[in-house]
Amino acid sequence: MRKYRFTIAAAVIFVVLLAWVLVKERGRVPEKGEAFGLDVKTVTRLEITPAQGQPLTLEKRDDQWWITAPFQGWANKDEVERIARTICELKPSKRPEADPDTPEFGLKNPSMTVRMWAGGRKIEMFLGASTPVGGDVFAKITGRKGVFLVASYVKTDLEKKPEDLRDKKLAHYDKEKLVSVDLQSTKGTFRLEARPEGEAKTWYLTQPISTKADRWSVDTLTNRPTEVEAKAFEAVPGNLATVGLDKPRVKLTLHFEDGKTTTILLGNKVKKTVPKQYGEGTEEQEVVYAMNEGRPELLLVEASFFTDLDKDLMGLRDKHVVSVERSKIVGISVQRRKGLNFSVAKRADVWYLDTPQPGKAKQTKVDDILWDIEDLETSEFIEKPADLKQYGLAVPDTVVTITTSDNKSIRLSFGYKTKDNRYYMKTDQSDTVYVVSDLLLSALPNKVEDIKGE
Repeated sequence: MRKYRFTIAAAVIFVVLLAWVLVKERGRVPEKGEAFGLDVKTVTRLEITPAQGQPLTLEKRDDQWWITAPFQGWANKDEVERIARTICELKPSKRPEADPDTPEFGLKNPSMTVRMWAGGRKIEMFLGASTPVGGDVFAKITGRKGVFLVASYVKTDLEKKPEDLRDKKLAHYDKEKLVSVDLQSTKGTFRLEARPEGEAKTWYLTQPISTKADRWSVDTLTNRPTEVEAKAFEAVPGNLATVGLDKPRVKLTLHFEDGKTTTILLGNKVKKTVPKQYGEGTEEQEVVYAMNEGRPELLLVEASFFTDLDKDLMGLRDKHVVSVERSKIVGISVQRRKGLNFSVAKRADVWYLDTPQPGKAKQTKVDDILWDIEDLETSEFIEKPADLKQYGLAVPDTVVTITTSDNKSIRLSFGYKTKDNRYYMKTDQSDTVYVVSDLLLSALPNKVEDIKGE
């Protein structure tokens, strides 16, 4: 009996997998009563012509929907596919013997004509008058006999204004497939590249210098273009100088694994009357002209987007002094002219004070020091200084030596205090001198009781 149960279970699994494969290969399985039985994924063109008002034409190019009439621009993919799905999955009732030319149906002079191309087929449907009761609309389908009745919401969906279908997002892309970024700002020209490190990617500046990039700045450059939305649209002028895009103030080019690129241009900041972000009505806001190369329209976006992209070298480079995770630190030794000299070591996940008095260390105090080491950032880079004496680093006041779990050591040397109460410091990993806060130095214990555990 148990053998048969396994056989039945295997058969059920086989049927489910077979159904999944068939659906995957053939697309959506039409439901009973559908007039067309089409899959929205196969729709490539849609024309909606009302008896009164502007005709609307939508075309799919690659994975992007376009409005091609009454103007050129990107269309909101979700909105277009919702309209197309309404037609693809339409389930009208039918009066097979009715004559569509009968005046009461209003189909001789239809209120709307709909044409759709999908899966190699062309669908043509005409909408007429509303039914006296029931809230339906009379319809005629080319190549089909009789009169059809469709729900009134179908007509409502098809009556969308072209302006309401515009894609307000500046750009669409998969951030995970980015391989490099070129940025031209008012503050310089930069290149950043993503390098695989384990299962993740780490971003590095490669121009004008080679160094690790600031993670938050990279996130801003790579995320913001997909987040920012247009507050209003304008046609691309014949002379781009009128909007500051002949020589853009910011040019961001994103490079992807498949060789494709997305280029964002930012021009002049202006004050414009635009729809309110919340509620109805309009208001005057400061906006910036933005353009996605290859997209035939100007977007007016929030002025803060310019600030987000207008980076300088200091903003783009990683400001961490040491690249070490606190979890990998297993030893800390501190030598200084004034204050307590001590060393602690991690053994079996417990921190011990080795000098000056052996015993358990105060875990919370060690944790504070570890956090400060990991978060240590510079506010200024002094590249390859000629003389370390002027910074007090020839004979430093404080030296913190870190030992990691892979038996590597990093030496942090602290010198003179600056005029703004910061400190010069350097590591034995680089010739650069950094200017840092007193965060780490102030966390170091001044007497043994501050670091020794109970």
